[in-house]
Amino acid sequence: MPSLRAAGRSDEERGARGAAGGAARPAVLVLGVGNLLRRDEGVGVRVARELALHHRLPPGVTVVDGGTGGFRLLPLLEGAERLILVDAVDVGAPAGTVLELEPEAIEGPALHASLHEIGPAELLASVEAVTGRPLPTVVVGVQPGDLSPWDATLTEPVAAALPMAVDRVLTVLRRWDLEARQGPLVSPTAPVAAG
Repeated sequence: MPSLRAAGRSDEERGARGAAGGAARPAVLVLGVGNLLRRDEGVGVRVARELALHHRLPPGVTVVDGGTGGFRLLPLLEGAERLILVDAVDVGAPAGTVLELEPEAIEGPALHASLHEIGPAELLASVEAVTGRPLPTVVVGVQPGDLSPWDATLTEPVAAALPMAVDRVLTVLRRWDLEARQGPLVSPTAPVAAG
């Protein structure tokens, strides 16, 4: 199982460590999940990486490549106030269709076991059991075309839908009054020009 890692951000940029050295509580967690070795199943991870590498997200928004993390993701989710879950979702639509769904709409086999040990509904129920509150969640799903194992490439329709899925995540953030700016991240060692 891939290690859990935040895509494209330093601890300081993500707010990944609190003052006491423990895990910080992100206001909004954008969690891309999936298996990169099963073609279109890896679309959620690729969306998370695109967001982290090409958008300056506002403070309090954390983007995480959750891979196939399952229960390992629970501590991250416990600290979040809101969640955008990005994954391959099979609803029988044409490959590459980008959807925005409530978690209840995708219970069962629609999410392709990206989280392996448990499904998203069970993971969210575990968060509620631990914290005593439901986690407001939006699912940004992309209809997969091919889930063949041992192939790390996206199919053409799903690859073409990647920018639309990124835009859908940004739309949800804007709806929550969180605006991202486009552009590459500034390296901490790169000089910054005075404006």
